[in-house]
Formats: sequence, structure tokens, C-alpha cells
Amino acid sequence: MANASSNQPAANAGAPDASSQLAGIIAALAAPRQEIEAAFLAVGQELGDAAALLDRIVAAFEALPRDLDGAEMQEAGAGLGRFTGHAHEIAAAFARERGDVEKLLAAVNAATHPVEDLHRSVRLMGILSVNARIVAAGLSDAAD
Repeated sequence: MANASSNQPAANAGAPDASSQLAGIIAALAAPRQEIEAAFLAVGQELGDAAALLDRIVAAFEALPRDLDGAEMQEAGAGLGRFTGHAHEIAAAFARERGDVEKLLAAVNAATHPVEDLHRSVRLMGILSVNARIVAAGLSDAAD
């Protein structure tokens, strides 16, 4: 026991020196510790913000099937169905009209030659009419 009591004053003699060294280390680490704490707090804040954003995204995805099955979507689908029906009707009408236009074009092409012949005949009749008047005038002069 005597040995223990003789060691204790030696330890106490070094204690103030270790205590001051420890205080120096604590003071030196204060600024980096504060930076680390600030970084951890910032990361924690960002994680909290990310979790809140994730909750909003999850809520939106959970609401999506409900929104897609809603009355507005059903009405929009029905409207698109009606639009599709009208588009098919218009396409069918264009197809019918195209056939009718092709028939009309064929009839016009077929009538072109006879109309040209008729035009030529009318011109010839006009020439014959002028000639007939000349002949009639000549006969009228000869009869006088």
C-alpha cells in the first residue's frame, strides 16, 4: 500500500499538465467539431426534406389509380371514343366521295370527245348558215 501512496503524488504532479493538454486538444477540435455537427445537421435536414418529397410522391402514385378510374377520366375516354367514331365516319365519307369523284371524272373524260365533236359541228353549221345566206342573197339578186 505504501507503494500506491507513493505513486499517487507522482500522478498528481503530471495531472495539471495532462489536463491543460486535454483542454488544448478540446479547444483545437472545437471548430472542426462544429463544422462536422453543422454538416450532420444539414444532411439530416436534407434527408428530412427528401423523406417529405418521397411521401408526396408516394401519395401521388397512390392517388393515381383513383384519379384514373374517376368520372373525369371515364368521360374523357368516352369523348375520345366518340371522336374516334366521328373520325372513322369522316374517313368512310371521304372514301365514298373519292369513288364518286372518280366516277364523275371518268364521265367528264368520256364526254369530252363528244362535246368537242358537237362544238365542231356547231361551227360547221354556222359556216353553212353563212354560206346559205350568201347563196340565198345571190338567188334573190338573180331573180330580180
